[in-house]
Amino acid sequence: MRIVQINDKYGIVGGSEKTMRRCVDLLRERRHEVLVIHGDAEAAGEPGAIFLPSVRRATLFRRREALRDISRVLREFGAEVVHFRNFDGPGVVGAVGRAYPTVRTVHTAWTYCPVGVKYWPKERRVCERPFSWRCMRWARQYGCNRREDGLTLGRGEIARRLAACYAFRRADARLGGVIVTSAWMKAMLVAAGQDGGKVHVIPPPVDVPRYTVAANGGPPLIAAVGRTSYIKGFDDLLRALARLPETVRLTLVGDGPQLPVLKSLASRAGLQGRVQFAGWVRYEKMAEIYRRAHVVALPSLWPEAFGNVGVEALSHGRPVVAYRVGGIPEWLEDRRFGFLVEPGNVNDLARKIRFLLDRPALAAEMGKRGWVSVARYAVARHVDRTIALYEKVKKRFAAGAAA
Repeated sequence: MRIVQINDKYGIVGGSEKTMRRCVDLLRERRHEVLVIHGDAEAAGEPGAIFLPSVRRATLFRRREALRDISRVLREFGAEVVHFRNFDGPGVVGAVGRAYPTVRTVHTAWTYCPVGVKYWPKERRVCERPFSWRCMRWARQYGCNRREDGLTLGRGEIARRLAACYAFRRADARLGGVIVTSAWMKAMLVAAGQDGGKVHVIPPPVDVPRYTVAANGGPPLIAAVGRTSYIKGFDDLLRALARLPETVRLTLVGDGPQLPVLKSLASRAGLQGRVQFAGWVRYEKMAEIYRRAHVVALPSLWPEAFGNVGVEALSHGRPVVAYRVGGIPEWLEDRRFGFLVEPGNVNDLARKIRFLLDRPALAAEMGKRGWVSVARYAVARHVDRTIALYEKVKKRFAAGAAA
């Protein structure tokens, strides 16, 4: 099969790029011809990929250049299936969907939420309402016009983004299938008016290394990984750490807009010697972070589409303590692989972490159960399900063309 994957970036920046690269590698191992179209100038010239500057420039109102460039590459490559991932041009997605068997992966909430966070900061709770023009009012009422990087959007920008949400819903309706990473995301799309029969849950792939116990010889160690944004709840984690014995340490991996705020909070709480702000760490180096940790914390306040970090922790045999939001409860079985905590409950977050740190044998047992469970997310299974959807979409497209 000749498959084209389209994503705005090519280098591994987040979960969508990891998923795409793993999927592409295994598809090629299985003798499929795969071409990646991207708009990542830093990755221009990578083998098996084509850099198109217009991919990054595509928007709701700017589509002609990207559609022309992408259509030309699809014709020259002889594409049989097109797979859009992170891409800002709904008009291009819809147009390609009319010409080729096409699917799109909705990796995050941003095309079904004008700000992309599904979180009300003023009330510190998840937004459970589908997008609509009422978002204009809710943005002011609930403060959900605040992006994950902390910037506040004006009414004009929210209106533009709402128009893009409606455009993506129309574009997705024209496609052969839409992939989401969790049942929570499917429910979100269906609530926003999408046809549930076209929405397929395919969780991201996870590499499953050999099981190892936590490294011995050091103090109890918590690990947390993610972009340092206010929606990730790392400030809650620091407050939880202040409630734990002084021997407990935290390694926080990640960079982002809230890092100075977190460092200041740690200083004010007297945690300077207990917190390591490790900054951004290459994916290949993360195994060592997990190997040394006894517990991994995932205190996200916003509804994580899936929560890749937690599943990666389980793949290394580490128990996870996480807030009960988004897709996280779908893979974190409470009291078997770790604990689920109601979002914002800092006292319970601290209690559950301490419970595991005080019981290393139980923590190891939970981690090992989690390690066994993530076999269902192995890369091979992810690709099997993706190929099955490609075949289904091709048949549906051919039947429509014949009619």
